[in-house]
Amino acid sequence: MVRIKNQKGQATIEFLVISTLVFVIIFGAVDYWIATMRIQQGEHIKNFYLDRARITGYLSEDDRADLVNEMKAIGFKDIVITAPETPVARDINNHPVIDLVIVVNFAENPFMLSYVLGTSENTQITFQGRTFSEYYEST
Repeated sequence: MVRIKNQKGQATIEFLVISTLVFVIIFGAVDYWIATMRIQQGEHIKNFYLDRARITGYLSEDDRADLVNEMKAIGFKDIVITAPETPVARDINNHPVIDLVIVVNFAENPFMLSYVLGTSENTQITFQGRTFSEYYEST
């Protein structure tokens, strides 16, 4: 058995291998945290506009445009909104439900490790909310 006496580059190779793994894990965790924060911000935006729809009985065109702009500002694209377009009025016997569904994609695919694993498809997120309408038509 032959022993190699010169081991000058061994520590450098070990450092490169270990540091690469550590950096991948750290950047993956930060990337995941950023995606989670964007999803939480999207939930807050959805709740705000669901409350507006609850009070007015529908989601107006101005609210839809503002919702789209706010979702784009936090890093989403391809925004599809499903909500009542005309006021849904309630009365003593009728308590209508307002459903708000927002389907979005990330503008930039957030999961760095998905590229390493070979799945670079865009991740679709759905925000859903349901509430009773408080809009009352006065006669």
